[in-house]
Amino acid sequence: MKSWTRRYLKIENPDDGLDWRLRYGSRFEIVGELDDYYFLWAGGTMVGFPMWGKYTYSIETEINSE
Repeated sequence: MKSWTRRYLKIENPDDGLDWRLRYGSRFEIVGELDDYYFLWAGGTMVGFPMWGKYTYSIETEINSE
């Protein structure tokens, strides 16, 4: 039996100061973490997002067991 877990970040208050790839999406898969940054898959590339910035966000977890 295989199972996987994916985590998604949803930005609550996007504005013009945010990277354009993150402004126009609803949620982004978290593909890595390093120090104080999440690395998100957005627009076909990886984008760094600070954990402690001015943006509020929520994290959703998706678990699938086959």
